[in-house]
Amino acid sequence: YTFLHTLSLHDALPIWISELLLKEGFHLVDIAIQKGKEKIVSLFVFNHDSEKMGIEAIAKLNDVVSPVLENLDFLGENFLLEISSPGIFRKIKFIKEFDLFKGKKMHVTCSENSYIGICNGIEDNKLFLNITNKDKTTKTEIILIENIKKAALC
Repeated sequence: YTFLHTLSLHDALPIWISELLLKEGFHLVDIAIQKGKEKIVSLFVFNHDSEKMGIEAIAKLNDVVSPVLENLDFLGENFLLEISSPGIFRKIKFIKEFDLFKGKKMHVTCSENSYIGICNGIEDNKLFLNITNKDKTTKTEIILIENIKKAALC
């Protein structure tokens, strides 16, 4: 964590939490902090092994993350921590998610076409999407990242 002292708390917090979650085998997909009367920290996490997304695993993550958050002055001890999966219809917000959700079915909309297929990751700013045709053959559609208007798990 030595370089983190040069970052703002806003930038450092996702890095700290990501490192904690990775030690437990999870990836941080997104984080949301709702301030106000009741402070709520929502973590959206993912594990390729769907069996590890159960209540016991999430409770363990809560035990790992809560003490770190409790030591942050801007949260204090009075906050609610919510940890959940990103959801089966989650919109893809960040390029890294295409690699994170490799092997998952997704809907990708470009300016002229729309595709549904299995994500095969990103390489050289191109998304590789395996699409099964009506005749059960599979082809790989290569989509430039800058052409993607929206994408979501499905």
